[in-house]
Amino acid sequence: MNQSIKILYVESNEQDARNFQRELGKTSLKAVFFTVRSSSEASLMSDNQSFDIVFLDYHLPGENGLALLKVLRNKVVPVPVVVVTNYADPKIAVQMMQAGASDYIPKSLLNAVGLEQCVRNSLRYSELEQVRDQVELSLKSAEEKLSTIVSNTPVILFSVNPKGEFTFAKGRNLGVFMPEGADLVGESVFDVFDGYDEFIHQMKIALTGNEVTQSLKFGDMVYQISCTPRFNKRGRLEEIVGIAYDVTKRAEAEESLMKAKLLAEQTSKAKQDFIANMSHEIRTPMNAIVGFANLLQDTKLSDVQKDYLQTIQLSGDNLLNLINDILDFSKIEAGKLIIEKEPFVLGETLLSLERVLKGKSDEKKVKLNLQVDADVPSQLIGDANRLYQVLMNLVSNAIKFTDKGSVTVRVQKVSEQENKVKLKFTVTDTGIGIPADKFDAIFDGFSQVSSGTTRKYGGTGLGLAIVRRLIHLQKGTIKVTSELRKGSTFEFELKYALGVEKEVALPAAIISNIDAKIFAGKKILLAEDNRMNQKLIQNLLAPLSVQLTLVDNGQAAVDIMENSDFDLLLLDIQMPILDGFEVATHIRKEVNGINAEMPILAMTAHAFKEEKEACYKAGMNAHISKPIQKQELLKVMQDLLNLSNSSEADVLDLSYLKSLSEGNDAFVREMLTIFSEDIPQLMAQLKVSMDAEDLKRVGQLAHKYRSPLSLLKLTRLEEIMKTMEHKVGEKVQLEEMKKLFEQACSLTSMALESVQREIENH
Repeated sequence: MNQSIKILYVESNEQDARNFQRELGKTSLKAVFFTVRSSSEASLMSDNQSFDIVFLDYHLPGENGLALLKVLRNKVVPVPVVVVTNYADPKIAVQMMQAGASDYIPKSLLNAVGLEQCVRNSLRYSELEQVRDQVELSLKSAEEKLSTIVSNTPVILFSVNPKGEFTFAKGRNLGVFMPEGADLVGESVFDVFDGYDEFIHQMKIALTGNEVTQSLKFGDMVYQISCTPRFNKRGRLEEIVGIAYDVTKRAEAEESLMKAKLLAEQTSKAKQDFIANMSHEIRTPMNAIVGFANLLQDTKLSDVQKDYLQTIQLSGDNLLNLINDILDFSKIEAGKLIIEKEPFVLGETLLSLERVLKGKSDEKKVKLNLQVDADVPSQLIGDANRLYQVLMNLVSNAIKFTDKGSVTVRVQKVSEQENKVKLKFTVTDTGIGIPADKFDAIFDGFSQVSSGTTRKYGGTGLGLAIVRRLIHLQKGTIKVTSELRKGSTFEFELKYALGVEKEVALPAAIISNIDAKIFAGKKILLAEDNRMNQKLIQNLLAPLSVQLTLVDNGQAAVDIMENSDFDLLLLDIQMPILDGFEVATHIRKEVNGINAEMPILAMTAHAFKEEKEACYKAGMNAHISKPIQKQELLKVMQDLLNLSNSSEADVLDLSYLKSLSEGNDAFVREMLTIFSEDIPQLMAQLKVSMDAEDLKRVGQLAHKYRSPLSLLKLTRLEEIMKTMEHKVGEKVQLEEMKKLFEQACSLTSMALESVQREIENH
């Protein structure tokens, strides 16, 4: 200790005081020594000056030192007091220490060593005591501040013991749970929240040691209450610590958002229902228009009538395309369009595209080119239908806006890794072009470059909007480059998984000619309430020699099956009394006998995928959308009735050839004669090349054969030739090519027979 210590010794015996001072002088302490003889003197002196330590004789004249000890300890800055006595009495020591003495020392130990040690210990104890007092004061201040904050905070803090009794509860809004001024401490949580069964249930869960959160409504206020269990070192539940905070505004906001979301969903559903119903209402009369137009085509017509009929068919097709575009756009907007992941052959998709658009390109004398790089995989896994739809929109647009020149579709491989491939599709035309400032606008819904474009070329402007959305749904990108009056290029990239190699198959879209004789005698029930559609189906099925029974509502269909058996049910979906779903469900669950297993073909004007799935779920076997195409209907009926076709030959169609002849029958006869003379020689050359395994020459001859086939619309044979041509580029196996060639020989023989009959009739 470097500083001087002020020591006061209260001692009535002068000799003892001198001994104390003498021994103090022997220590290493720097001390200033004062002595008084009584408590009153000591009290007075301590009022006028401060001391670092006081030694107090327990036995003073007429009193003991206990009273003075209490006075000294109650000062603002308490001074350490050491009690000195002649007796080593433990009771006195305990009494004085309880009264606040720092130490207790007998006079026999008041030597230099004992005195120095006693002083040092007492001063150290005093310092620790002062630090403790400061800490306690700080803690008390902090506790008061925290209590003030908690009491005025909008949240409520609380704790509950394992018995479910509140041990702490603070918060400005505590009155929500208890009347103003009431104290929750000691109250049972089950009594306070009586009637709030869900919260009591959650609190019981918390008391088993689990965290819980529960929202409760008190009047107009909503509180979220979270409870967290706290455990002691032994893992036993000590208490539940909880916090409750006002979430009324958030709850109101969430409720508003939920109402807005519900309203948006209802609006979206109403929009979907409206579009679906409008589709149904439009498709129903369109079914009759297109159907009867197709039937009319099979009758004898004058050239003027044929021209009128072609106009009707073209207008019907355009209207159906418009309906389909609106439906697709609506489904995409509603997030209901699903991208499938199924195996497909890229070449088949491109062949189908060319087959459909070739007539349009030939009509405008615009050359349509398909180019597939040699390293592009043919077997892919993805959504072939959506790829076809994208290409159909882009290529048909390119043909529409190109008056001369060509339209080229090219497929390139961008990258391939981990069984996935990225392909780039490019559609280039030599058409009217697009202004640079319209590149973004053309992808917006119902948007075209100008009103003049709409007037001249028609359309709604939905095609490219659908294209971009379909590509984005497949996580792809699309961009356009163009120059006015020189043409445009649309380029998009898509990723596909690689598929497993399989045998070449012709596109499913190609439907071969079906012999009507296979349906003779079949008992068919038609449930259809629309008179036009009734008449159409009757006319479509008339040549089949089937036994057709007609009913105009679902209940009538159910009733008639109680007494009659049928081979097939053609079922309209929207009918009075019982709709198609109810009829199908009744048949599958309630009907016994042959009719219970009878195939059901759904006929509906709705084109949504959800409705098709609902048809299958109700027990129907197949689905066909209106307007109904004759060949498609017959093919589905053939499959459902498990009938084998007596003829697989293509249907010879001279309509395109006749349109070129402009009524000159001699021209038609001459073209048919050339076909009958040249094709046998061409097939002979093909056979020679096949025998020599000269696949390059095979590809060249197959390409040469395609042109006359397209003139006569021998589509199935044309597809085989196109497949042979493309398969050569893909290094196809020789055995696969031989199978295709055998099919081509068989179909060519049947085609030549049909051509010969036409020559004889002309």
